Amino acid sequence: ASLILWLTTPEYTSVRDALQALGAVRSLDLPEDRLRVVLNIASPEVQVQPSSIEEALAREIFWTVPYDQRLRRSAQLGRVLVDEARPRSPAASSLRDLALVLNGVPPKSRKNGLLRRLVAGRNGSSLVRPRFELKAVEREVEL
Repeated sequence: ASLILWLTTPEYTSVRDALQALGAVRSLDLPEDRLRVVLNIASPEVQVQPSSIEEALAREIFWTVPYDQRLRRSAQLGRVLVDEARPRSPAASSLRDLALVLNGVPPKSRKNGLLRRLVAGRNGSSLVRPRFELKAVEREVEL
């Protein structure tokens, strides 16, 4: 793989599992620069602060997907997660921007509201990365 995105949530069990899984991934002798942590704020209640997650995992959070009540409800109901009917939802916008950044394209600038300015440093405003070779994988890999 050219790049590994490890998704975790700010919950104690998720961070613990991520710590164990990242240890297993590290044992594969993959270059550290290929591993990125993505934080999915799946609940309005944050148990673990992002800075504590970074400290526990000994790496920076590459991207944060903000809490989006509609996304959570869609996942619980087994529906499409990023709904075309809601393309401007916070989660849909964040995931679209993540895809752009992974392909070396800066995200489109949006209005600079207070919330956007607060999270700008964490979500790619200065994280335009070189292109990565991303391949579709049709099988699940267990660690």
